[in-house]
Amino acid sequence: MPPLHTFLNPANISAYAFSALCLLSTLPFIGIPFPRHTSAEYYAQKNIWLASLSPVPISPKTAGYLGAILRIGLGAGLAIGGTARMSALGVMGSVATVGTVLAWRDERPMGPQWGMLGATAMVWALNK
Repeated sequence: MPPLHTFLNPANISAYAFSALCLLSTLPFIGIPFPRHTSAEYYAQKNIWLASLSPVPISPKTAGYLGAILRIGLGAGLAIGGTARMSALGVMGSVATVGTVLAWRDERPMGPQWGMLGATAMVWALNK
């Protein structure tokens, strides 16, 4: 097993923290009010919006589960490291960029979008 200091560098710490946030954010996507009720309300509205953007008819609940599955995959990729981490960051950056443009177009809340883009950029820069 590698020494502990190889795990405790800024690149890994940022990726592990972002991974944890991705995994925890799956809860409000599926309706669990974590960390507070307002986050579940935000994601319930987001799931309705995401379902309306889908090219095939899906329910808001399905949109929420698809969002949660995506977050789990991306969070796992961030935790694994190496190519998986950089691939997860690429997918995350692409999804967040498209989501930001669509959110701006549809006058949706922009704070979460900027937060996701900023976190993705910071973790990518530290891991580059």
